[in-house]
Amino acid sequence: MVEHPGEYRWSSYSANAQGALNETVYLHDEYRCLGTTSGARQAAYRELFGQLLDSEFAAKFRDTVTHELVVGTSRFKDEVEAITNRRARMGKPGRPSKEAKDRQQQ
Repeated sequence: MVEHPGEYRWSSYSANAQGALNETVYLHDEYRCLGTTSGARQAAYRELFGQLLDSEFAAKFRDTVTHELVVGTSRFKDEVEAITNRRARMGKPGRPSKEAKDRQQQ
């Protein structure tokens, strides 16, 4: 899409990494924990983008987002599935086994 997150129009990067004013960006607790001053937080945030993502991770992330699924740990995905009653992870290819079908009907 873009070479750097700062180039993407809808990214919060300019606010979080460069201090640009953006009334739609909320400073989350995780972001606040990056430093005690705005300059320190911005520098730490920029550092997060200093390395390229592993290509295997990037491919899995793209697949997940493309299929409108959830990015996170198995526990987090379980919680999202329980709350939303929607699939949060990729299913197994092929038809479900007879046993799985029987369990779904119970």
